[in-house]
Amino acid sequence: MNNVKGGKTDLSIIVPVFNHEQYISRCFDSILGQKTGFVYEIIVGDDGSKDRSKEIIEEYIDSCKFQALSNSK
Repeated sequence: MNNVKGGKTDLSIIVPVFNHEQYISRCFDSILGQKTGFVYEIIVGDDGSKDRSKEIIEEYIDSCKFQALSNSK
């Protein structure tokens, strides 16, 4: 995997989320499946989703250099 926790990040991928439980896994799988020659991080901003988006995001946190931001109300 090209993502290594710690060290220099060459690219930040920002994924805004609000009630996207049907699509978020496909999005993350697509990002993580890319073959690259650089280190990237995924920054996810959840704007208080009411569906299972937050749980799905948490499943991916250990997969890569991953940062989850939540706006829970």
